Amino acid sequence: MGVEKADLRFLVYSQGKPKEMFSEQLRRQGALVASDGAKRSQDFELIVLDGSTLKPEELSRHTPAIQSALGHNRPVLLLEPTLDHKQVLAKARILRHYIQAPSMALLIEPRRDKANQLRIGLSEQFPNTVGRTDCTAVSPPVDLSRFMQKVKKVVTTLASGQVLQLDESGGSSPNPPPGNIPSGLYDVTPCSVYVPFSPSGSTQGSYTPPHGSLTLEGLVTVGVYYDNTSYNTPVQWLIIEHSGLCDINLVANDDTHLGWSLGSLEVGAPDLSSSTLAYKQSSPNNANNVSSYTSNSWTFSQSVPYNGSTSGFPDGAVSASGIASLPALSTTSLAYTTQTVWTALPATQQNTSVTYTYTVGAWFIYEDNPGWVWHAYSWHNSMNYVLPLAIDFSAAWPTSQ
Repeated sequence: MGVEKADLRFLVYSQGKPKEMFSEQLRRQGALVASDGAKRSQDFELIVLDGSTLKPEELSRHTPAIQSALGHNRPVLLLEPTLDHKQVLAKARILRHYIQAPSMALLIEPRRDKANQLRIGLSEQFPNTVGRTDCTAVSPPVDLSRFMQKVKKVVTTLASGQVLQLDESGGSSPNPPPGNIPSGLYDVTPCSVYVPFSPSGSTQGSYTPPHGSLTLEGLVTVGVYYDNTSYNTPVQWLIIEHSGLCDINLVANDDTHLGWSLGSLEVGAPDLSSSTLAYKQSSPNNANNVSSYTSNSWTFSQSVPYNGSTSGFPDGAVSASGIASLPALSTTSLAYTTQTVWTALPATQQNTSVTYTYTVGAWFIYEDNPGWVWHAYSWHNSMNYVLPLAIDFSAAWPTSQ
């Protein structure tokens, strides 16, 4: 049975009113009801906390309501969370593995493992990552539609009585942890990320390219597994997977203008190997469109008609007959998948962090061809989004329950 908008009520914790860009989207899905301290969070289909008006210490007072909602399979939406807000939730053991950065919105999704124990999934919307900061053009507003569609799907699924299951496998790891690890000795957090990129450029040849639009819609999955059977001492497996799509929305595509296209996408991270954390395996070891590969970093790069990772004007981008056509991976969507596996030896209850960086390289090509003399111009933006992950090894420990 479907769930109608009229059936959905969202309990809002705020010291004022959430910003209209969020309120408008939420009102399309259900009725907003202000918390008065007496209403029970589990009686509503969604709990909304306004981080722009709630200080971290005020959020701390609402953690019992958050825990109650999640325990009753009700999702929680935290608007404009800061790192301090997230640390409050981590201290309350609501978040175990999470992105250590502020964002526009964080959806906390209750999931169930094979033993029907409560687990957490996350979805997070981040602000625009812009190209040239010296460009005078105003960056376009963030499109919240993909993220809000995810919110709608989670809310309506849970409101209908269905359960969100946790994918607790070791993925496609060539060195997976044992498959019979019991509930309580592993923890997996899938986090969907929505990262918009907005390349731009200054004027060349009396032409200024419009702002571009690329969106990375990815899934970052962190899994920690306690294992006391594979070795003569207990260890923990740490598996981090990145997968998803980088979607390209061309703002110009004709005989004389083409952009902003995707030249390259890099997923990079430092080597975590140490005396207590051993690197085991990364993948893909070899894949189409991978131009370079190290133990923790991958570069997916355009190779024809020019090297998408090049610097300077790209050789082969234009000719007297016009702008060269690009492959679909550069103009529509690029799929990517990466995975790295470590073992913590010996097993630990400590926290650690690993910082990944998504680097998007975008191109805009313009050809000015008024007659016998023609000129061509190029713009290239290399845009970084830094994604620091907090890893809680105590989430996969015999005494963690």
